Amino acid sequence: WSFVCTGLEALVHASENGSTYQFSNRVRKLAENEGISFSADELIAAYKTRSGLVHGSQFLSETVQLTDAEVNLYDRLEETLRKVLLRAFEDRTFAAHFRDEKAIEAFLPLPPPSKIKKAAPASGPIT
Repeated sequence: WSFVCTGLEALVHASENGSTYQFSNRVRKLAENEGISFSADELIAAYKTRSGLVHGSQFLSETVQLTDAEVNLYDRLEETLRKVLLRAFEDRTFAAHFRDEKAIEAFLPLPPPSKIKKAAPASGPIT
């Protein structure tokens, strides 16, 4: 779980502030372009799970098991990462969108936090 989310975070993280906000908004846009959908709440939950794991919380023990919804969420996160990485390996123009913070911000701009609606779909496909 932590490797998949960290891989996605490496693609979309462009500043020190608002890591969850960047992750939830930018991963949703990347996924939508690959035909995969997430709600904002799902991506926030995924990032919180990742944060808990990397900071030492208990996970997948005898008393903590994943629900079907969590397994589905993980599968879609992994599929998103695989598709985006494959596309970046095959398409240098697409890969250039991730070369540095400015390129990420230009490719995946964030809306102002006050104008985001949690259930709103990401805007349009990414080219």
